[in-house]
Amino acid sequence: MSHDVKVITAIACDDVRQEVTGKQILIGVYGPEIWVSHFPAHFVLHVVPIGTFQASPELRMRLRLSGNLRAPVSIESKFQGLKDTKMAPLPPFRAPIVVDGPGVIQLESQEGEAWKVVQEWSVASGTPAAHNEQQPRTS
Repeated sequence: MSHDVKVITAIACDDVRQEVTGKQILIGVYGPEIWVSHFPAHFVLHVVPIGTFQASPELRMRLRLSGNLRAPVSIESKFQGLKDTKMAPLPPFRAPIVVDGPGVIQLESQEGEAWKVVQEWSVASGTPAAHNEQQPRTS
């Protein structure tokens, strides 16, 4: 069975806004690590999947949380009626995340009956600068 949809990667950020021209504005884009000032914490994560697709009846994606992370609601999204494209951002979706300690967020895309990890973010407390100062220096 061939799959018409392939999610290649995703961008996580604090907010996604749409201009009147249809362009998306991504605010507070995260790299591979999401930093919170302290535990416990909570935030709303916006995820913008990027992929290639041909007119597909349905695409299912979900966020999986591990470690000390939880979500008060189900964080699975279903996209329907996608138009053909070579590569483009899909409609963003958002998920409330509750953080009690360090953990990992994985974005998964369903391909056939299996779920495939598309992107992963680790969640830690503090700041990148403070974390880098704690790392031993090598000469």
